[in-house]
Amino acid sequence: MYNTAMSKKFITSDEIILPEKLYKYRDWNDPYHKKVITDGEIFIASPNRLNDPFDCNIQFAYQKFAENEVLERSYLNDIIKDQFPYFSKIQHEIEVNRLQKLHKDPKWIEAATKNTYDRLSSKIGIVSFSELYNNILMWSHYGNSHKGFCIGIKSRRFLFEKDRKWGGGPINYVDEYPVILPTTSDISDITTLLFTKHSMWGYEKEYRLIRTKAANTVEKIYEDDIAEIIIGYAMSEKNQDEIIKIAESKYPSVPIFKMKPAIYKFELIAEKIK
Repeated sequence: MYNTAMSKKFITSDEIILPEKLYKYRDWNDPYHKKVITDGEIFIASPNRLNDPFDCNIQFAYQKFAENEVLERSYLNDIIKDQFPYFSKIQHEIEVNRLQKLHKDPKWIEAATKNTYDRLSSKIGIVSFSELYNNILMWSHYGNSHKGFCIGIKSRRFLFEKDRKWGGGPINYVDEYPVILPTTSDISDITTLLFTKHSMWGYEKEYRLIRTKAANTVEKIYEDDIAEIIIGYAMSEKNQDEIIKIAESKYPSVPIFKMKPAIYKFELIAEKIK
């Protein structure tokens, strides 16, 4: 269901409003995070690697079937015809009744939800960016408490050049749990599943890229994809010297900034150092 819908929804440069730059916060002490600079690689994570247990894991609203038995039976009839075309009418009806009972079983719903999430995690790859480079909490949570770094990418170049194909968009932050019927194949419901988080995550200002059949792979990033490299204000001198040396060698045209706290304001300021 989700794979078919997503594969038909690659975004194009004509239909999307993008920030000029998108930002990825990283920890220079993590060898995998360093690869974005040292090897020009951005990791495309599966949903089960994300740090929010509800991310891409919204339960289908099986309880809504109790309000519409006609819809439920139509849904089950289609499934059984597809999976068991050789069933007799009696076998078919027995299976429909069996599945109707399961839809009311909390343990079955839990298992079905896990199965959907596991399948999704094996097929969908995600890269999360922020629209902001100066977010104090993002530096604290994802930039090793301001001792890490942040890479800014040129959004349109990274999304649309070099024959790249992405689905994507901004995260929708909500307070109420979404309702998605198991019967859905609507792209708007698939979007809800993949691009909805609770409002407590709103500070991240996340812009998410998605690619099918790309879970736990890497995407190459080139010098002309990179808008800037930003060093956290608390990065050690040793790490700063190392990142500058590598960046100057591999990406000589890319400017390097360092964050510093503003005076008399709760703000971070990017100061160009290279």
